[in-house]
Amino acid sequence: GPLIHVNLVHLFSNSLPLLILGIIMFNFYRVIAFEVFVWVYIISGLCVWIVGENASHIGASGLIYGFASFIFFSGLFRGEFKALVLAILVAIVYGSIVNGMLPGKVGISWQAHLYGAMAGGLCAYFYRKEK
Repeated sequence: GPLIHVNLVHLFSNSLPLLILGIIMFNFYRVIAFEVFVWVYIISGLCVWIVGENASHIGASGLIYGFASFIFFSGLFRGEFKALVLAILVAIVYGSIVNGMLPGKVGISWQAHLYGAMAGGLCAYFYRKEK
């Protein structure tokens, strides 16, 4: 679903956060960024496919939540100054996305958000010692 969007508004609303978080990922976590991208893509997609409601789960928000979660938890797990600053910035700018991981809004795949965030957190833990 990350490559499919309902309309241009949906595409553009996913594009800016994905671009910003992607730049952070591929700039500050250069060595592992592509692997994290693949794992978040696969884990969140599989979890939504297996556990998600019988509905269309489209859009790149699972990746957005995965990247935000990875950056945030990497800061906590690594404890390095630069990683902590990035974690704080992501928490300030994207902290409100936590609400998107809760059911409630019709037509929003909260499962993709939740599983994307979980995948990002798992990757942050798994890659905590990688540069």
